[in-house]
Amino acid sequence: MDQQPVTRFGTGLALAGAALALALSTSVLAEEETPDITLFGFEGGPEVVQSMTDPLLLYVVIGNGRAAAIRRENTRRREILEDFTATPDFGKLSVTEQKVYRQRYAQSPVPEFALGSPRTALESLISFMAKDAGGNEVQFAIRPLRANDHEARTIQLDEAQRAMYRFVVEPRDLQSLRPGEYQIVATVDTSGRQDMWAGWFYSRPLKLALHSTAPDPEWSGSDRRQYLLATVALSDQQFATAENQTRQWVRMFPDSVDAWASLGKALEGQNRPAEALQAFNTAVEKFRKKYGNSPQELPDILLEHIERLEQASGQNPSGKP
Repeated sequence: MDQQPVTRFGTGLALAGAALALALSTSVLAEEETPDITLFGFEGGPEVVQSMTDPLLLYVVIGNGRAAAIRRENTRRREILEDFTATPDFGKLSVTEQKVYRQRYAQSPVPEFALGSPRTALESLISFMAKDAGGNEVQFAIRPLRANDHEARTIQLDEAQRAMYRFVVEPRDLQSLRPGEYQIVATVDTSGRQDMWAGWFYSRPLKLALHSTAPDPEWSGSDRRQYLLATVALSDQQFATAENQTRQWVRMFPDSVDAWASLGKALEGQNRPAEALQAFNTAVEKFRKKYGNSPQELPDILLEHIERLEQASGQNPSGKP
């Protein structure tokens, strides 16, 4: 329990409950205060199994999980302090004991991190380290995708903010490696910089099992593979290539919501709003056919594309003002 009966047998016993309750939060507040960085693959997990014939899509997310953890701990401390100071037991403590108790439950500062600067984009500070199964360093030709250009060059990381960057290793570069197991780590090193938070932090390793051919015999003709290829092309703003891929995708999987939505993005990227709107509306039809007619279930990102295109073309079929 956070609150323990307080007696007048000395400061140590009187504050024993406070010390015990505080022990649970020691690990939260004692950790080094650095930003978070997470590296994951196309399907969102810490492990990727794929062939050398497909692009390796990597996501890097930079955030501030420490801020959220400390805010939660500060809330807990404040509630404990408020509850106990309202009891008669607190009034029985000496002034010194009350002061010690308040100090133990004092609020901790919430860290914020300024990363990037007008001259140095945050994306350019991200680098990668890779090793093979034998622990030998390996060079991966990892390049950023053009979608990163929409991310802010600088960011003030509080508990709510985060930035996501996309990177790719092309098949031709994967084919220069040997099949096997690898580990990739994303790092940001701002040591010695005066124009932003200075330090170094890194992600947990992403495990990569690289095969010369697809380990899943059904992968080459799968909906997931088409999604991967379209995502890479769209994220690299290669909209004509993305259109070719997504048209093949909708031919292979005509009921795929993601296929039609990706085709809409490819067409919108080429400034073909009427065709894009038609593709997005088809995605809505496929979604409702699969999941039902409840409008609140439609993905927000799909509705955002449709509303933007409708406004640009002067259409307003929903009748909204």
